[in-house]
Amino acid sequence: GHGGRAKWVGLWDGMNVLALLFVISFPFLIQFMFSPWNYFLRIIAFLFAILIFQGLLLTQSRGGLLATVVALFASLVLRFKPRTALILGAIVLVLAAPLVGFLTTRGLDDSDGSKSASHRVELWAAGLEMAKENPIFGVGKMRFKSSARQKTGLSLIAHNSYVENLGETGF
Repeated sequence: GHGGRAKWVGLWDGMNVLALLFVISFPFLIQFMFSPWNYFLRIIAFLFAILIFQGLLLTQSRGGLLATVVALFASLVLRFKPRTALILGAIVLVLAAPLVGFLTTRGLDDSDGSKSASHRVELWAAGLEMAKENPIFGVGKMRFKSSARQKTGLSLIAHNSYVENLGETGF
């Protein structure tokens, strides 16, 4: 991927999309790790969790890491008694903060030197304008980048699957 980051291939290509696929798996793995299944299945779930977490780190998606922390915390709250969940959740938060900063090259860098945040807002507005101009069928599948380039001068994806799909395929 771009800059050595792992990314998905296909219609929803991008590092953040791949990261969210990894995030979705964590609550399921937690259920396997802390359920009455046999120990072999628990160990397998734990090993898969390590592999998936490594894949998540390779995407270097800050939003994906944040979503993972939230998903893990929510899973713990739903799985355990409130007091136990709070203790485990605090451990997750304490362990997650350094991981975000130290295990990714992007870390918690919130400087917007590349104007990523402002570009996203421009692209979201362009996607909504595409949907407004072509509400039924959109501008066409896989044409978001070219249409966005005409509207904003930016040839980027929207970083918002809903807006991008709405602009491309309409309502």
